Amino acid sequence: MSTVRRVRLLAWAAVGLWVGVTALLAPLAGRTGTVESTDPTLAMTRDAEATRAVLRERQAFPGADTPVAVVVYVRGGGLTAPDRPPSRWTPSGPPSTTTRS
Repeated sequence: MSTVRRVRLLAWAAVGLWVGVTALLAPLAGRTGTVESTDPTLAMTRDAEATRAVLRERQAFPGADTPVAVVVYVRGGGLTAPDRPPSRWTPSGPPSTTTRS
């Protein structure tokens, strides 16, 4: 058998292997839609320290399951007066920008 023929045979064998693997794994690709919950505590044991920490956090901060973004910026000269929020801001955010007439 010549070298060229061996290379072609190996190439076709590799293609056949990939087709076979794809055919076997394709039915599993649609199963991600059956996931009912993304709760991390369901995947951990009840006695795990991480599970207890998540449960304590949920009790201490109810409704905090929404994603939070923290933006940090650095300036060489530090914060200036315009950088600081007005004193009427609350922990829930800036004051309403709508004006009443």
